[in-house]
Amino acid sequence: MRFKTLALMFCLALATMGIDNCDNKPDLMPVNPSNIVNWCDIDGGDLTVHIMNQGFANAGSSTTSVDFGGAGTVDVPTPSILSGQTVSVTVPIPGGCFDPDCGFTIEVDYDDDVEEALEDNNTQEGSCLG
Repeated sequence: MRFKTLALMFCLALATMGIDNCDNKPDLMPVNPSNIVNWCDIDGGDLTVHIMNQGFANAGSSTTSVDFGGAGTVDVPTPSILSGQTVSVTVPIPGGCFDPDCGFTIEVDYDDDVEEALEDNNTQEGSCLG
């Protein structure tokens, strides 16, 4: 029930910005469900990225891209996400990123495969201390 209340508030906010039919579109965004410092959710040499669909429609598969600056960019497939659900994808951290720290920018739906209610919430910056 809480999700529906938040989603309704989100839809009303979009309507005030002139975005119509948000109830018929997904909305993907990176999230930090465990409030991990600087979005640095790592396990071994991999970064875990969490993606939520806060829209009213299911989202088809897409691509999540993580730009590690001078160390390179890694794109990973993102599965379909049901409305209100969150999925996690594993992104290998390229060698040389920790110099001494590893900064990154997450961008969900990188190739614009999903027609979303809102596109400007797809990016999040983070870093891991070396």
